[in-house]
Amino acid sequence: MQAYKIMHGLWGMGQMMFTKYIVVVDADVNVHDTSEVLFRLCATTDPQRDAIFTRGPADVLDHATSEFALGTKMGIDATKKLAGERFQTRVAAAH
Repeated sequence: MQAYKIMHGLWGMGQMMFTKYIVVVDADVNVHDTSEVLFRLCATTDPQRDAIFTRGPADVLDHATSEFALGTKMGIDATKKLAGERFQTRVAAAH
């Protein structure tokens, strides 16, 4: 649940409240390498388990919001999952 703490912490910091999307990755991911971030995003996430939607302040110039200055934000936990984070390693069945 550390990724969710990071997301909410960032959304609570000044101008970061206007950030609509946050993807949290592990420390060993080179965030300047788009391909690596996208690989981790696709390889380590389950949309139902790892995505969170929340409502909060939006930039008044953001015309994608359904209400003036209030919008939806999405956070994605693209970190390696631990057993305590509702994740169990599956072992492939032998045929």
